[in-house]
Amino acid sequence: MKTRAVFIYIHLYYREIYNFIAYVCAGKDDILLFKVLKSKLFNFTDDELVEIRKLNMGARFYDVIDYFESLENEELKEKVKAFTEISLKYQKLAKIRSFADIAKMIVQEF
Repeated sequence: MKTRAVFIYIHLYYREIYNFIAYVCAGKDDILLFKVLKSKLFNFTDDELVEIRKLNMGARFYDVIDYFESLENEELKEKVKAFTEISLKYQKLAKIRSFADIAKMIVQEF
């Protein structure tokens, strides 16, 4: 039974890594962005996502996240900034490195 639980945990971890890689490579995808932000990699709560969303109700969420400097909650602002920096780093690397290299680097970082 314990082995099955470990397998499920590992499967979920790699699914989250895959979603992050897909977001890095695809970019402008709200569903992938929500999956990544809610994952254990970044641990955003529903309340935090709502607070971010309120910055601009008319825009797509992947555009709204760029307005994070307008957040009043300093802790959330830092969390979004960290996510943005990590995402941009891997988006730049994805242009010059192979998918396998990017995956390996992400697994090492997380």
